[in-house]
Amino acid sequence: IIKISDYVITCNEYLHDFAIKFNKNVAAIHTSIDMDKFVPKLRDVNDNNRGITIGWIGSHTTAPYLDVLKDVFYQLSLKYKFNLKIIGAGKYNLQIPGINIISRDWHLEAEIDEFQSLDIGVYPLPENEWAYGKTGFKTIQYMSMGIPCVVSNVGSNKYIVKDGVNGYLAKTKQEWLEKLSMLIDNADLRKKIGLAG
Repeated sequence: IIKISDYVITCNEYLHDFAIKFNKNVAAIHTSIDMDKFVPKLRDVNDNNRGITIGWIGSHTTAPYLDVLKDVFYQLSLKYKFNLKIIGAGKYNLQIPGINIISRDWHLEAEIDEFQSLDIGVYPLPENEWAYGKTGFKTIQYMSMGIPCVVSNVGSNKYIVKDGVNGYLAKTKQEWLEKLSMLIDNADLRKKIGLAG
């Protein structure tokens, strides 16, 4: 199909590099977002009364990727009090002692409110070809909402996030711990990284 097509559009560079082997007319056009809907919510980042909420929004197919962060969340819970919000995971049931986990189904009409309720977004991905072909859409959604995010240093995320400028990239448990800790500790940093996103 790629060979006989007049033009091929891919959603990232990895798929572009695959397609161009078969057709010289290829462009990578990243997934777009409706900036009239996905807008930051103005909130007082110093409001400690409501506590920090770290969140993930996805589907039941990608929810198991959260398993790589179980120990990270547990280690964070030994030092910080935070809520962990998981939206759209279906029957996936993450349980970590000492952490208040809020699990909800995904609904289109509630999506914006769910995003706006987060202080920090996470996007763990495995290191494999499936992940290389993903668009990094969750990262783009967090950033459009002004939510500072820590995302796997995999695939499109490497092109979207400038580490420490508009988000954070993480590969090891230690990097996840360090970067999430910095954001939990520092409300001004959360605001700065969120606005840069």
